[in-house]
Amino acid sequence: MTILSEKKKRNYALLVLLIVALIILIVYAIFAGRLPFSIVPDIYEVNYSQLCSKYLESENVPQNKNKFAEDVQKAAESGEPKAQACLGDMYSLGRGVQQDDEKAFEWYQKAAESGDPEAQLFLGSLYYGGQKVHQDYEKAFEWAQKAAESGYAPAQRALGSIYEAGQGVQQDYEKAIEWFQKAAERGDSYAQELLGNMYEEGRGVQQDYEKAIEWYQKAAEGGDSFVQEHLGDMYEEGRGVQQDYEKAFEWYKKAAERGSIYAQGQLCDMYEEGRGVQKDYENAFECFKKRAERGNPDAQGRLCDMYYYGQGVQQDNEKAFEWCQKAAERGHTPAQMLLAVCMKMAKGSSKIMRKHLNGLKKPLKVEYHLRNSV
Repeated sequence: MTILSEKKKRNYALLVLLIVALIILIVYAIFAGRLPFSIVPDIYEVNYSQLCSKYLESENVPQNKNKFAEDVQKAAESGEPKAQACLGDMYSLGRGVQQDDEKAFEWYQKAAESGDPEAQLFLGSLYYGGQKVHQDYEKAFEWAQKAAESGYAPAQRALGSIYEAGQGVQQDYEKAIEWFQKAAERGDSYAQELLGNMYEEGRGVQQDYEKAIEWYQKAAEGGDSFVQEHLGDMYEEGRGVQQDYEKAFEWYKKAAERGSIYAQGQLCDMYEEGRGVQKDYENAFECFKKRAERGNPDAQGRLCDMYYYGQGVQQDNEKAFEWCQKAAERGHTPAQMLLAVCMKMAKGSSKIMRKHLNGLKKPLKVEYHLRNSV
């Protein structure tokens, strides 16, 4: 019994010592401003990148904005890079603090000096564009290089662009290729596009259409509509690759689905002409109509033709003339010339045609085309 009692006393004393030590650590944390280890979640465990974006973009998140601004200030003053960058954004936009470009730049610089690659690249972009600071290409290069060397893909791409342009550093296509490659291998679609362009044009590397296509496809598969358009052009024209209208149609369609106006126009032509897809006047008509209703004069001119000839739609001279007039008013030369010829014939034209001709909103260079038409 005595031995067990002694063990209990020792265990109890040890527990008391541990509690006392814990109290001392908590008191230390209160006075020092930060716990030496994670007893509870502290400011250093907050994802300031995500919270800051929500704070700056939304009126609802986080709910207690004043408290958030105070927490960011404390974390920034304690040396947290993401909080420093966030505070820079807050001063830049005047959210939670008085707008102040000088303080914004000061906090961006602190975040960059603390080693945050996003802040380093952003600081480089400020020097590059001369925003909030005197333009300095050399400093832009220095900060982009620091961020790139940490493995940050957007900075690697930016550094490649700086070497390509030769601003702040001697122009060096090989170095540009090197940095584009690093970013491209990390999945940066813009770097993949730039790398493809270097291979296509043979800058800094031997011209290689196969490699260009390879990198373009990676960028295009990531959803870059501009590259999808470009691949469509390459396959349609047989530039650096065997001409393939079906592949061209496929890439134009992907770009069109992402809102590319150019690709939508290419699809209209391919449906109408049967290139890469079965000729389909109805689809071509719907395609041209969407573009025409958005004010595209070329599409308006094509609708004029399709209504006149009854291609993909019921033949309708009045609608043909209406679309011809709209195209002409937007400077579409073939439509203007057609209207000029119509004016020559207006004396014996129908009442509908005379009504439209008399209702033209502006001269449309008709007199010039009349004098020069046969």
